[in-house]
Amino acid sequence: MITPVSRLIALVLVAGCAQAATTSHSSVAASTHRAAAPAEALASPPQSPGALAQLASQPLVVFPVQLMRNAVPAWSDKLGDQRAYLSSVDDEIAFAARERRFRGKWAYPADLARAARRNPTYAADPYTIAIDPLGPVEKDPSKIIGEPLAGQMRALAALFDARYALLPVELRFAPDSAGGRATLHLVIIDARQAKLLWKGDVSGDAAASFSPAVGADLAGRVADLFTVPR
Repeated sequence: MITPVSRLIALVLVAGCAQAATTSHSSVAASTHRAAAPAEALASPPQSPGALAQLASQPLVVFPVQLMRNAVPAWSDKLGDQRAYLSSVDDEIAFAARERRFRGKWAYPADLARAARRNPTYAADPYTIAIDPLGPVEKDPSKIIGEPLAGQMRALAALFDARYALLPVELRFAPDSAGGRATLHLVIIDARQAKLLWKGDVSGDAAASFSPAVGADLAGRVADLFTVPR
């Protein structure tokens, strides 16, 4: 069944060709972030594989995970340097996407960071973008994303001749009967029009203890969003 969000993405893709060519927010004990957290986000259900398959063949910029919150005390020490851990999740997402060999030309966080360093007066550091303007738009997707986020995403996307951006907003670790579970909240942005096209969560398997497999599991599920199920 085609959802309204899928129809929206399809309409935007068709419009782009004509011109030229879907989190439950929980309280947490600790947080580490690369950017300020947005205002309270509208809840989204977990997403199914293939939900974003229409974008797999499009040029896409993949931003770094911006925020992490941990409510599983037993995992805190094992996370180590939390900013370094977020970077490892970024790398896992890039690895999982490259394994799928999507037809679109995708640019990943390390690519965006290099491009920003080469163009310091034009592009912002993708690890420190201002995500506060996302809050109002997640509550009301008819709104336009405000500045400075709109301009930051537009500039970085333009450097890779891309219109669409995948922004992993928040990685959350929540208690589970087995120990803990990781969930990643994501949005898809039309960077040219500063519009929210999709938002949703991917959740990993419950884990009795923390290990690098937690991030790899999530990354695979992110790639699944862009993969048509067989």
